[in-house]
Amino acid sequence: MAQKRERRAKGEGTVRLRADGRYEGREPPETVPPGEKQRSVYGRSEREVLRKLRELRRDREQGLNFDAAMLTVGEYLERWIEGPLKGSVAKKTHDDYAHMSRRHLIPALGRLKLHKLTAEHLDELYAKKRTDDGLSARTVGYIHSTIRVALQRAVKKRLIPYNVARDADPPPIGDEGEEKTVLTMGQLSDFFRAAAETEDRFEALFVVGALAGPRPQELLGLKWQDLTLPEAAGEPGAMEIRRRVSASSAGLEILDGTKGSRGKKKSRRAVYLMPEAVAALKAHRLRYLEERVKRADR
Repeated sequence: MAQKRERRAKGEGTVRLRADGRYEGREPPETVPPGEKQRSVYGRSEREVLRKLRELRRDREQGLNFDAAMLTVGEYLERWIEGPLKGSVAKKTHDDYAHMSRRHLIPALGRLKLHKLTAEHLDELYAKKRTDDGLSARTVGYIHSTIRVALQRAVKKRLIPYNVARDADPPPIGDEGEEKTVLTMGQLSDFFRAAAETEDRFEALFVVGALAGPRPQELLGLKWQDLTLPEAAGEPGAMEIRRRVSASSAGLEILDGTKGSRGKKKSRRAVYLMPEAVAALKAHRLRYLEERVKRADR
């Protein structure tokens, strides 16, 4: 005896059994926006197809972009890296996001459909990176930041309804369990003395970096005009951080402003210079002037 089918409500769509044994469902025309075609879904049972039709209708109601239905995580990340990400962040940041995506995210999650990605997938990836690959919590945190930023744009463009990375749990950065090693005052003095005795060209770089604490890229971007070096010996000075050196796949760039000041005009920071740092900079400037005089003919 043939099984009696339940009558479906209006707007639920149509379902038919194909010759290959699979069921095909087509969404109702009244739910399709003008200019778009009806979508079909397939399944091994009528119940499975009806479920997929309900999901299609829900996605239509949420305004999701249906061209993303078959988009994988890998395809989306590549489009993001080569498209909208360029020009929206600094070159170094773009390189970092691209590296995290292609080195860690795409190999592990690239074949997943974008709309099928869950927070559990990300949690499993983070755990594997920590235990199997031995990555630090900080590096896994960078992986998490990359997918979170990428998925947020996918939400904005209606490719997915929600950013699942917000529900993922990356390892705490401070949970490394490693004690940071720093130089004692005695070791620091020995280091500075050794640099001075060997007349190392980078003595001033070492001293200012250790005593003033600027970021390396900011220290490398300093010019003499940024420094206030008093004439009297033993007096403190100051330096103004106005620019930084950025290393990326495009080479070295001189960028205006401090790190994190993208889009802000004339962002700068004043830094106190201890007398020892002032003395090192004065010695470096004297050496610099002597070299210029010696090589004036060149």
